[in-house]
Amino acid sequence: MEQTKKENFKGLIKENKNIRQVIWKEGSKVETINEARFLKFLKFKNYQVPDVLETDNRKIIMDFIPGISVFKAMQYFYENKSPERIESLVRYLCDGISNFQSDMRDWKEKTNPYPVSEKLKEVFQLLSGQCNIDDKKNKKLITLASEVFDQNAFYIFRDATPKNYIIKWINEKDLPDTSNSEIIEKIVWIDFSTVRYKTLAIDDFASILFHYMVPQKLREDLLNLHNIDIKRDLNNQVAVFVRLARFWVRRYYYSRYYPEHFRRRYEKEDIYFYQKQFEDYLQKMYQIL
Repeated sequence: MEQTKKENFKGLIKENKNIRQVIWKEGSKVETINEARFLKFLKFKNYQVPDVLETDNRKIIMDFIPGISVFKAMQYFYENKSPERIESLVRYLCDGISNFQSDMRDWKEKTNPYPVSEKLKEVFQLLSGQCNIDDKKNKKLITLASEVFDQNAFYIFRDATPKNYIIKWINEKDLPDTSNSEIIEKIVWIDFSTVRYKTLAIDDFASILFHYMVPQKLREDLLNLHNIDIKRDLNNQVAVFVRLARFWVRRYYYSRYYPEHFRRRYEKEDIYFYQKQFEDYLQKMYQIL
């Protein structure tokens, strides 16, 4: 009985509350070195990012950030019909990305264009036989996308999807009683494994805005606010298509080959939104070719 009590009430021991939880992240040498340096650079620039505790050529050990992603918060507000709270978060993220892209001019490490040819080949191979895929047009589309990224990719590849922002110490049950200003103060930016690549400015904004929780009018308003034209600018249209391909193919892959993981990862999402967005943009790209 006493032993059971001892185990059940460990939380009362103050020393236990000071234990530092960490994330152990492994990757390639280039990926690991770049991300570790980048996190330290962002700290210097006063961004809210995890502390790097230890690193070598293959791993980074950093602070674990307890909480939920901004994506999950947006889902919660969507399900509870609170569009004004979604708008507040999305505007904050877009303003943050605008500042981020400006600050990253000081980042002097070598970067290469995102390997769009390789990634689109994987997309079309996986989706072969689906959604009116045209193999001949795909080859032309891959060539076009490669040219666009080779000639116009000048911005750090942040991968700014709302899943890469954590609201520290907040759980879903806390959201109704937590104001958006309090949420914003607790947001931590995570996952910079892609910073060895360059992309177009619109990719970060598309990563934030092209989700089913974001109303189309808000999406259009924020793109206009940040001077991003996707109606007439071919380069931006291609970059948006590449982003939507990334969004859809991952969900498709999980649903087809790993249904158990899919249910845990995507069960609350409107995945058909991502499918339709991808298919619509694919047909738009085919018409341009």
